[in-house]
Amino acid sequence: MKHIVQSYSAENHSVSRFATNPVQGASLRQPVVLSCSSGFLPRSERLHRAYNLVMGLILLALTIQFFVVIGLALLLTQGPGIFYAGERLGRDRKPFKILKFRTLDSRKAALLTRNQVLPEGSNLETPLGKYLRASRLDELPQILNIIRGDMNVIGPRPVRPAMAALQEADNPNYAVRYAVRPGLIGHTQAYMCHGSAKRLRSKLNYMLCRSHVNYRNELGIIVRVGFEVLVKSARLIAWRVMPTLERRHNAALATNWALELVGPEQRAHDVVSFDGSHLVLAEGYLNGAATLVITTRDGGKRKARVDVTAEGNNTHRIVPANDVARHYISRYLLGDPVVPPRPVRRQARLSDARPEQADGVYGISGPAE
Repeated sequence: MKHIVQSYSAENHSVSRFATNPVQGASLRQPVVLSCSSGFLPRSERLHRAYNLVMGLILLALTIQFFVVIGLALLLTQGPGIFYAGERLGRDRKPFKILKFRTLDSRKAALLTRNQVLPEGSNLETPLGKYLRASRLDELPQILNIIRGDMNVIGPRPVRPAMAALQEADNPNYAVRYAVRPGLIGHTQAYMCHGSAKRLRSKLNYMLCRSHVNYRNELGIIVRVGFEVLVKSARLIAWRVMPTLERRHNAALATNWALELVGPEQRAHDVVSFDGSHLVLAEGYLNGAATLVITTRDGGKRKARVDVTAEGNNTHRIVPANDVARHYISRYLLGDPVVPPRPVRRQARLSDARPEQADGVYGISGPAE
């Protein structure tokens, strides 16, 4: 089936329509002409390498204090071996050792992630591991990979050989990522969630790997991601010190995103609170298949199909019905991406929806889900 990437917006990150099934026999390095904030394909390899080397040295100078503080904290809480070095595939499939702060029980994690990403609730994190992974500070040592030439500042996130083999078996266009160096910052990492389906990530990476770099916009992405990482790091610390702040944040989700639950009869029920797995309706109850409607900042709608179970007192347990629904809930409501979208400024009703915005996940065309 021909997949079309439609216009999408992710905090000043816009991409025009683009067909993601290439012409038979086309070169994977052949650039694609499209409107994009910044692709991964350099026009000059030497210039791009020099740019990334300079950026890597600047980032190292700006973050050296974080290296010292995190390193000492890990040394005190989990002993020696504060870094993790794992095999990844780089440009032209060349293997290299990616560097991270160690956040997991390495032996158990290696067994669990042989053919999958780390499942939620695995509880393999070291004492500081959950915080470092949630804030993305565990990725900082990859600045050294940039300086060494293994990676770029921005590019598709590096992949383990075992996972690459699985993805290539299902996606004939997956190999396009090997035309460029992997990156410390990836668009799928910045704008999507840990649990977003690999097929959705692959579609976006395919497009960006065949689009040229725009250095001005790339610098904007670096600054935005750096700012968001600092904000999220501080927020997580504040929530740990004052749990009431996190409870207030969760309690405001329903209002901030003007949440509504639509049942089979197409009646919209206002959601008064949401905590990630349970929601409370203003009135009534539902059981079975339903649609959770999230109102975006510009008044558009994101529709997530969910399975609902009433538990009394207008409280309902919800389970995402598919990958798209899981992505919407994680991206908009749980704030999982590095760059989360901002909520609406005012309460909006379901009747205000613009039909043309009931699109698929992250701008990928398809039925509203």
